[in-house]
Amino acid sequence: MHHAQEELEQLDKLEKASAACKEMLSNVESIPDPLLPITTGPMNPLWDRWFEGPRESKGCCSCCWIF
Repeated sequence: MHHAQEELEQLDKLEKASAACKEMLSNVESIPDPLLPITTGPMNPLWDRWFEGPRESKGCCSCCWIF
């Protein structure tokens, strides 16, 4: 019975946290971050190669020597 009471208390706390999370998410989505640029694509396409991996299926290109 004691464990059930503890779980009920935790659920009460989660509802408040959930409402706070929804409010924060709403604020984050509606207010642009002044420190982040607004872009529709990569600013430098060469930068993406480090995150996308090699384009050829044969294996890594000669640019991976740093790994």
